[in-house]
Amino acid sequence: MAEEDKDLEIAIGHVVDMVGSGLLKRKEEGIELERKVRNFWNKIKKGMPEEVGTNMEAEPEDEAARKAFSVELDRLMKSQNVKMSIVALLYNSGIRF
Repeated sequence: MAEEDKDLEIAIGHVVDMVGSGLLKRKEEGIELERKVRNFWNKIKKGMPEEVGTNMEAEPEDEAARKAFSVELDRLMKSQNVKMSIVALLYNSGIRF
């Protein structure tokens, strides 16, 4: 696996964890997503099949929902705008590569 592919896989994993844990807190405790995560989530789910976003929001701890979200993120990463959104989200969250 190329180094860039590995970095993308790690970045996507971080994003799935961040969004998933935020959605889980919202579902279980009624705590709204952090602004940067909420903005990213609202933007990114528009580019995904509706069922992926719906399943992720309904069952954020479900491994199948997380996997589907991960696959869609990988697909969307081909767009430079999405790539930069992910880099900005991770950077603003203190995650560096």
